[in-house]
Amino acid sequence: MKKKTKKKIIAKRRTQQNNMKSASKRTRKQVTYSSGGTAYSDVPYFSDIKAPEGYMTVSSSQAMIKYAEPVMDKFELMNIEDSNEAFRVVTLIWNYTIGLNNASLKRNTTKDKNDIIKSIAETLSMKRNEAEEFLQVMVERKNKLLPYEIQPHGTITMYMLKEKDYDITDLRGSAQVKFPLFSSLLCR
Repeated sequence: MKKKTKKKIIAKRRTQQNNMKSASKRTRKQVTYSSGGTAYSDVPYFSDIKAPEGYMTVSSSQAMIKYAEPVMDKFELMNIEDSNEAFRVVTLIWNYTIGLNNASLKRNTTKDKNDIIKSIAETLSMKRNEAEEFLQVMVERKNKLLPYEIQPHGTITMYMLKEKDYDITDLRGSAQVKFPLFSSLLCR
C-alpha cells in the first residue's frame, strides 16, 4: 500500500512540475546572445503590456528623456557636462514630484523645493522667480505626461500620454510647421 500511494504522490508531483515548466515556457521570452548564450526573462514585451486609453507603454528612461525636453531646450549647444548638469536638475525635479504625489515619501518639501529652485536658477541661468515658475511648469508637465495614479508599480515601464504631430502647411504652401497635440486634449 505504501508503495502505491508513494508512486501516486511522485506521479502527481511530476505532472505539476511538467505543467509549471510548460506554463513558464509560454510566458517567458528567450533571448539568444551573439556569443551563443541564452537567457530567459519573465518580463513581457512592451507590446504585450496594455496601457490605459490615450497612453502608451514606455521604459522609464524614455519617459525621463521626454520629460526632460524643456530643460534640454534651454541649452544652445550641449556638451557632455551640460547634459549631465541638465539631467541632474531633471532628476531632482522628477524625484520632487514623486515626493509630492506619494504620501509615504513626503518629507520636508519646502527645504527640497528651495534647494531645487536654487539648482534650477544656477544651472539654467534664471532668476529665482523664473526658476519657481519653471519648477511649477515641470511639476504640471509630469502630472500631465505621466500621471502618478495610473503608473504600474514595481515595473520598469511607465504609461506616458500619447502625443500626435500634425503637419500643417501654410495656405501659400511656403512653410510647414509641426504642432504636437496631446491626445487627451483632442478627446475633450
